[in-house]
Formats: sequence, structure tokens, C-alpha cells
Amino acid sequence: MMSLIVGRYCRKMGMRKFSFALVELMLTAAVLAIIAVLVIPFFSRANQKGRYTTWVNQKNRILSDGDLRVYYDFADGEGSIVRNSARGFHQQDYDPIVNDARIVKGATWSNGRWQMKPSLEFDGSSGYMSANADITNKSATYILWVKLQEASGGLMMTAKTRKKDSPSMLKINIQKGFVRAAIKRKAVISKEACKLSQWHMVAVTVGEKNNSLKLFLDGKSQGEVNNVPLKGLEQNSFLLAYCSGSGYFKGRIGEFMAFSRELNAEEVQKIYQETHP
Repeated sequence: MMSLIVGRYCRKMGMRKFSFALVELMLTAAVLAIIAVLVIPFFSRANQKGRYTTWVNQKNRILSDGDLRVYYDFADGEGSIVRNSARGFHQQDYDPIVNDARIVKGATWSNGRWQMKPSLEFDGSSGYMSANADITNKSATYILWVKLQEASGGLMMTAKTRKKDSPSMLKINIQKGFVRAAIKRKAVISKEACKLSQWHMVAVTVGEKNNSLKLFLDGKSQGEVNNVPLKGLEQNSFLLAYCSGSGYFKGRIGEFMAFSRELNAEEVQKIYQETHP
């Protein structure tokens, strides 16, 4: 009889201990959840600020490059004109009427790669922007930061004038998530596809020495073609978020830069590493 009573008592105490342990475990989990809610956003914001600071430093280095001809960081944040920040060594030649870009139709200001940085969002049906630039028969590099909402559309094209039906030399577009850069019948298509709702850096270089066309995605080479026909077509303008034959781009463009030289793979990779979100 005594052993039965003792057994019942031990079992009862064991249940109590188990209950206490379960309550302690639940309390610990609740405390950890509260800490996570408070701490994770803090570190996320700190990381954002750190990446933003890195981008600002890289931006200042880019702006000091003597071959930089066009730089839109979309810092304007409002209005229908996008200021070209690539003044630097060419301040005396800068004409805002000629060099600043115009936003046409369906484009609105939106958030960029970080909370502190604006971008332009295009509707995929009518919105684009255009600007003038002296890019005829020369080596060049074009870099765009894009965030796709649809897997197909035109990213950019060079043109004789700002008109959409103007004769074009270089065309950059998206086909089912893959980037395609082409000059006449010479084309390079990316090996990797862009993901929707994620920022990607597209870079295209044109080399006058070897008549080459190279494509980079997120700092990595995607291929090249040579013997590209660069001469015989006057190109004094370019359009963003539109490409003849591919239509309009739906998504955001957070940055655009153009150099009057062919950047090498290391330079492209460095820009990506120091400016990606």
C-alpha cells in the first residue's frame, strides 16, 4: 500500500516538473521571439546603411572617372527631368537641356535598392525616358540596375534621335528573364536568367579595337561576340525602358551609367561588388 502511494506521489511530482519545464520552454521561446523582432530589423537597417555608404563611396569614385559621360542615380526623386550627374571634368561642356533625361508618360518615382535611394518605376505599356549622348562609332560601357516585374521587355537602345522609331545600333532587352544585347545581327544572350522582384546589374561593353560586344550580369561575364559592325550608323541619343522590337520594360531602374571606354571584367565586377544591395 505504501509503495503504491509513493508511486502516485512520484508520478504527480514528475508531471509537475514536466509542466514547469514546458512553461519555462514556452517562456524562453517567447522571449527569443521578442528579441528577434527587435534585433533583426536593427541589424537589417544597419546592413542597409552600410551598403548605402559603400555605394556612396563607389559613386564618388565613378563620378571622378574622366570617361564617364552619363550617370543617373535618380537622386532627383521627383519631376519629369532626370539630372545627369556626370559633370566632373566636363563641367564646362555641360548643357542640361541636352544632357539631362526626359521622363515620358507611364513612369513614376519609387523606392530604390535602399530606403534612402529613389528609382524610376515603369508601367510596361507606355513609360520610358530619353536623353542625348555622343556615342557614335566609339568604345563604350553601359550599366543598368534593374528590378523586373515582367520577364520580357526592352531595357535600352541607342538611337539617332530621341524618337522611338529612330534607327538603332545597340539594343538591350529581356526575353523570358534572360538578357540579350545585340548590334544588328550580332547578339549575346545571358547564361543566367534574372529573377523577378530582385535587383540585378546589367552591363554591356562595346570595344572599338576588336569590334567586340560583351555582356555581364551581376558582375559575371555572360559571353561576347566579335566582328561587330560598329560603323555606318549615327547614334546621338538613347532610350531607357524601351527597345524597338521588344516594347516597354515593366519594373524599376535604379541607376544608369555610360562610359566612353570599354570597362574590363575586373572593373565591372568591382562596381557590382561595391554597389549591390
